[in-house]
Amino acid sequence: MGLYTVKRRPLKTFFIAAVSGCLTLTLAGCAGGSNGDAGGKVTLKFASGLPENLYISEAYADWAADVGEISGGEVEFDDYYAGSLVSQTDVAKAVSDGQVELGQFAPNTLPDKFKYTVVDSIPGAATDVGAVIAAYRKLYETKPELEAEWTKSGMVPLLVQPVAANVLASTKELNSYEDVRGLRVRASGPMLSVMDELGATTVTLPQVEIYEGLQRGVVDAATSLTLPSAASQSFGEVASRVYDVGLPTAGLVVVVMNKSAYDDLPAQIKDAFAEAKDNADKAWVDRLMEAGAQTCEPLAEQGAELIEWNDSQKKALQDASFAPAQEAFKATIPDGDAYWDEWQDLMAGYGGEYGHYDGSDIAGCLK
Repeated sequence: MGLYTVKRRPLKTFFIAAVSGCLTLTLAGCAGGSNGDAGGKVTLKFASGLPENLYISEAYADWAADVGEISGGEVEFDDYYAGSLVSQTDVAKAVSDGQVELGQFAPNTLPDKFKYTVVDSIPGAATDVGAVIAAYRKLYETKPELEAEWTKSGMVPLLVQPVAANVLASTKELNSYEDVRGLRVRASGPMLSVMDELGATTVTLPQVEIYEGLQRGVVDAATSLTLPSAASQSFGEVASRVYDVGLPTAGLVVVVMNKSAYDDLPAQIKDAFAEAKDNADKAWVDRLMEAGAQTCEPLAEQGAELIEWNDSQKKALQDASFAPAQEAFKATIPDGDAYWDEWQDLMAGYGGEYGHYDGSDIAGCLK
């Protein structure tokens, strides 16, 4: 388990009045000169394509509430979820351009811009969620190339949220990786190469179309999903089996801030961000495991059987599909081999300060 759990606190959402001449990042009453002067409150607009009740969103909300408390009420947040202000595919651009100050997105959806950041998304790169948090903290401090790609993007990462292991929701019975050959499998990001290596026909459906795709037989199976995602979208109603086949924890969601807006913040607010991040990081593994455990019963009620392959079945799939994706990743950056080795060393040397979790929610359900 993680070191401790931060209890969920209600977060008040504040809305900015449309006042001529005021920037989105404002002081109360649009007065005070520079951000935070004369005791003014800073209001930050946040956009996400994720639903408000998803555990990833709730973790952001707890972080934001923590920032408000630590800063003594100097920071307020104006939150827009589920694409209500900016679509999920446009969040990064909106933050980079300064349309909003804060946003939440997955860097592996923009692999050309975040070549160093996406290392944890490569199959086999990570097996411990806590280690991913620790590794990113270390790399951001010591790897200029990693920080540089964020600087170039016009964004500052504030909160790193590694996801659980990928599952495979299927309408077919799968007893080995060879059973995947010939199936039409919805996949995205790093799982595309894995499914290609296994001989599947990959289909790129957006998340909102997976249910109908499974229901109508457009696809036989779907991955690039975590168990909570499958449960929250009721995939158990249209996929009779949900498998843990040894696909990794791969990818993360990041809460980011426009760099110019961040640079303009008073030091005490930046300190509040950092302290709240420490709290969120230490609570993340517990939160992730709790979210996974809460999906077991809903999926069963939807009619899905949860199945975990044994270790030999998982290893066979990994041996057949992971290496090409790893080699392709190394080729995208000048120091690919060295960077990969550095990442693996950080995984192996992780001291456990953020808890341990291999990301397998199905294994937890079956205990």
